[in-house]
Amino acid sequence: MELVSFKLKGLEQLLKSFSKRHDKLKNNKSAYAACVIEVDKWTQNNFKTEGGNVGGWQPLSPRTLEARRHGKGSHSTKILQDTGSLKGHWKSFWDNNNGYFQSMTDYGQVHDQGSSKKNIPQRRIIPLPEEMKDKFKEIFSNFIKKALS
Repeated sequence: MELVSFKLKGLEQLLKSFSKRHDKLKNNKSAYAACVIEVDKWTQNNFKTEGGNVGGWQPLSPRTLEARRHGKGSHSTKILQDTGSLKGHWKSFWDNNNGYFQSMTDYGQVHDQGSSKKNIPQRRIIPLPEEMKDKFKEIFSNFIKKALS
């Protein structure tokens, strides 16, 4: 019986190409960064529209409006924006596994979720994961396409 011999040409190049693509896919910080930027844009728009992304925030109470008229805060009638601290103090960071976006105030979560104990209505500030799902899919889909091209 004769010996059949063959050599696959270009295998080394193919493996190198896979290795480069694998490295590109592993380094996905840019995709997580893009997701965090989208969450920040959503959140800032939500402040600008006073909860427009979630159907509008509950109006300020007469007591709060009265306190603002008499020197507490900046006299602003904008909901959750009297001093600008909550709107302007967000921390975002990312790595190859996650993206993070959080309020740097000690009261952001209370306003976002509400508190019956403190008589604070829920005024959702940040998006729910399902509200960002399509945008995140688009970002990662584009990232993968670019890494594989």
